[in-house]
Amino acid sequence: MDSINTSKELNKYSGMVLVFLCGLTFFSVCFVPYFPIADQLSIRLEDIILPFAVFLVLPHYKSIFHWYFLILIIWGVWGVVTMAVNVRSNVVNDYFELYKLFKFFVFTLMFALLFKRKTDVFGFISVIFLFLVMFNMMHYFNLFDFNKKVMPLYCPNSMQLEYFGRNSLGGVATKRILGTVGNPNINAILFSFFMVYFISFLRRKTWHLGKLYFFISIAMILYTQSRTSMASTAIIIALFILFTKPDKKQLLQLSIGITLAFGLVWFSDLYSLQYITGAKWNVEQNGSLRGRLEVWRELLGMIAKSPIFGYGINKNYFYEHNLFSENEYILVMWRYGIPGLFFYGVMLFGWIWDGRKTLLKSFSDESLAYLLAVVMIGFNALTNNPLSSPMIMVLFAAITGFYISNKLETKAKTLNNNKLVS
Repeated sequence: MDSINTSKELNKYSGMVLVFLCGLTFFSVCFVPYFPIADQLSIRLEDIILPFAVFLVLPHYKSIFHWYFLILIIWGVWGVVTMAVNVRSNVVNDYFELYKLFKFFVFTLMFALLFKRKTDVFGFISVIFLFLVMFNMMHYFNLFDFNKKVMPLYCPNSMQLEYFGRNSLGGVATKRILGTVGNPNINAILFSFFMVYFISFLRRKTWHLGKLYFFISIAMILYTQSRTSMASTAIIIALFILFTKPDKKQLLQLSIGITLAFGLVWFSDLYSLQYITGAKWNVEQNGSLRGRLEVWRELLGMIAKSPIFGYGINKNYFYEHNLFSENEYILVMWRYGIPGLFFYGVMLFGWIWDGRKTLLKSFSDESLAYLLAVVMIGFNALTNNPLSSPMIMVLFAAITGFYISNKLETKAKTLNNNKLVS
């Protein structure tokens, strides 16, 4: 009896630690800035949390034998091989990319354990979301001189803050909220995670706060003025309608809510949507698009010369040439060769492929949120590097854990039943 009670106490204690670490990790991703520890070297709070996360998931080591996690391990090994082939084994900062892959591995399992306990996280996520909205609005309107007193902690690039809401000539222009990630495009992806989480509440016949938060998340994406994220939002809403087949009343609520979100952003600043309405799609007139195409052309030309082993991660190449790949598919292929693109595809689409026979037949809140998150990340990866961001990668780990918690549980029950039968 004493041993049973002791076991229950240990389970209760480990459960409390798990909830605390997951909550702290989520809070860190959304609010805690980088900690500089040396010249051009910073760490995040998640890096401090990681050893404790490893300790928590260690008893569940058998999960790594699932094909998804085995392929992630093979990707890490392949990364070391590409570094060796390109004579870069002694370049320390290249290993940080493999470290990020390890973080994704551990945090995915940690969050899967949390959601396996059927933990209700709506209240916590809502509080984080509302504080995040408040933070961004203080930044947008520069309340209490927010952009001078607080934002430099999150955006080291002083030029971005100096020219926030201004064009190169100093005139008034569109404000693109930088947020706690210090980048409008990544900030849009951050709010997109909240959007795909809250969108499932639209299926409820009765009123729920999650519906309101969904429309607020759309407004926040509009404030970032990220064209790619806006396009992915439109795709996500279209897929939601296709998959869930809402009735006329739900469609009307959806239409009114989106219209109000646009109206809120439009009336808060006359220049708020000018970045979109004034967009030029002619390559010669659109400097941003032209710059991206030039970089992609250069990188693809290099990939053609080393299609198998790539260039061994080689982060310094981009620093030295002041290049931004702005396409994660091309970046991964440049670093790890064509095999790397396969590994990246598995990381992003693997669970969707695994559940393809049942996923489209019935949607739980977990499967709907995860599928739409994968679509969102996959689309944004066309013009950004979402999973190269440590914060976005941890968020993707969280929502992956949200989805696979039931799948790992089902697999465990199947294995136990097979043992009983035998």
